[in-house]
Amino acid sequence: MNEVATTTYGGKSTGYKDTHIGVPASYLVHSSFTVSTGHYVLSVNHSFPIKGGTRNVLSTFDFVVTLV
Repeated sequence: MNEVATTTYGGKSTGYKDTHIGVPASYLVHSSFTVSTGHYVLSVNHSFPIKGGTRNVLSTFDFVVTLV
């Protein structure tokens, strides 16, 4: 499968993009980027090759960073 991860901060793209090509379906999703306080969404699109084309699965991780 292929994987592409992106993030938004406060609803706007952060410019973060992480791509992994040709990884096994058992691949563990992971990303690392610098954050500050605020609302983030990490979106990960998985593209699986199937007979006659591809199928995509979109996973989203919605989180808020706060100071304690």
